[in-house]
Amino acid sequence: SFGRTVLEALSLGRPVLGYDHGGVGEILSAVFAAGRVTVSESSDLMSKTRTQLKEPVNTVKEQAGFTKRAMLEGTHTLYKSLID
Repeated sequence: SFGRTVLEALSLGRPVLGYDHGGVGEILSAVFAAGRVTVSESSDLMSKTRTQLKEPVNTVKEQAGFTKRAMLEGTHTLYKSLID
C-alpha cells in the first residue's frame, strides 16, 4: 500500500500507528517512527496504542519527500530511464 491516508493524518499533525510494511512503513519511518508497528504483531500494536493514549507523542516531522510533485517526478525519472 502507498499510505495516502497515513500522510493525510500526519499532515494534520495527528500521530498514526501502522504496520511497518510497504508505503506505510516507509512513510512512518521517515515522518513518525513511533508509529511503526511490527507486521502481524498485535501485542506491539496494543502496546503502542496504549502508549499513544496515555502519553501522546505529537512530534511529526516535515513530510518534504512525500509530496505529489516528488511522486510524479520520481515516476517520470524512472520511466525515462527505462526508455533510454
